[in-house]
Amino acid sequence: MRVSHCVLACLTIVAPVLPAQEPYEKPPEIVRRILEAPRPPVLAVSPDRHTLLFAQPHGQPGIADMAQPMLRLAGHRIDPERNTERLLRWFTALTLHDVATGADRPVQLPDGARVSRPEFSPDGKRIAFTNATPHGVELWLADPATGAAHAVTPPALNGALGTPCAWMPNSTQLLCRFVRADRGAPPEKPAIPVGPIVERNAGKAAPVRTYEDLLTSPFDAALFDYYATSQLDLVSAADGAKQAVGAPAVFLDSDPAPGGQYILVRRAVRPYSYQVPVEEFPQEIEVWSLAGEKVATVASEPSGEDAPLSGVRTGPRNVAWMAGRPAALFYVEALDGGDTRKPAAARDRAVMLEAPFDKPVELARLAYRFSGGGFFGGRPMYGRNGLLLLTESDRPTRRTRTWRLDVTAPRAPGTGVGN
Repeated sequence: MRVSHCVLACLTIVAPVLPAQEPYEKPPEIVRRILEAPRPPVLAVSPDRHTLLFAQPHGQPGIADMAQPMLRLAGHRIDPERNTERLLRWFTALTLHDVATGADRPVQLPDGARVSRPEFSPDGKRIAFTNATPHGVELWLADPATGAAHAVTPPALNGALGTPCAWMPNSTQLLCRFVRADRGAPPEKPAIPVGPIVERNAGKAAPVRTYEDLLTSPFDAALFDYYATSQLDLVSAADGAKQAVGAPAVFLDSDPAPGGQYILVRRAVRPYSYQVPVEEFPQEIEVWSLAGEKVATVASEPSGEDAPLSGVRTGPRNVAWMAGRPAALFYVEALDGGDTRKPAAARDRAVMLEAPFDKPVELARLAYRFSGGGFFGGRPMYGRNGLLLLTESDRPTRRTRTWRLDVTAPRAPGTGVGN
């Protein structure tokens, strides 16, 4: 009997415990209060300085936001449903404040609005922002006098590579990037690879940086083209009518000139890279007319794969319109081959290129690497009467200095900055 009982005991099978779905743990109350505390509003000031616009940021993204589909392509994380950047910072409320009377009036937004940072038109008569719906991004305009707001376009803006719209200087139009109307369904991943993925060494040193979310296959490149390709359109602020500007492309920048006659475009072109993000892909930097015709090529940049780890690409970079002039470009160009480790008397030169964009004028030479204009990152700071502030930095010594330059009297090449 003892043996039989032992056998039965030894043959007893214990049923496995299946995992149970449990809710997320909640943080301590003090942590929750910190995470859910309202963020300080973002301020915009009307051009006439009579109206303040406060935009209330959304707090932490929720589980539903984090669970949304995401594509990791060319250094960007794209929301395929909205065709925009994933987990954008958005605003839930806009409030207008009259400086003279102190009165507040809300901008009339739809329920559940996810709006971008608002921007006054140059004449101050309208406010533009985008609203991310579950299935796309639409352009909205608001009246600063009343707070009334309405959608101007359907949810077809393309925000995969940044802010899709910018005011034109005339205040009656906006330049926007749209999803191609004829793009069809997204490409399907082939069931059988057409061939191996081959990486070749060109027989020269090529520094390798560490980036996230890069392209890994031809299918990734096809997906990237599908979501990143945009059509530029001029949108009427009065009725939303659209006027096509040029052919579709992967636009990294599309900026109207201060005079409103030209558009600066920066396009990523093939061959794409598996080593660097889209900002380092081969690029065409061009000036277009409002009809989309190429007026001038500022630069044709190769891939940034070969740029030194502590340096920059050769050729024009930080290309942007100069404030206070109707059609003049500013850019910087490396004088040391882009390699900061290489001894050089001057690292960069600052250049001005005015319409018709065929005679670059050297403004200054910098002993250190150009780093912008103080608080404005990669762009210089502009003042009145032709004043330009250029900031240069030396990484080995951590030294930074800012120069004041009068661009109405440019120096001769090689003489350095003045004033």
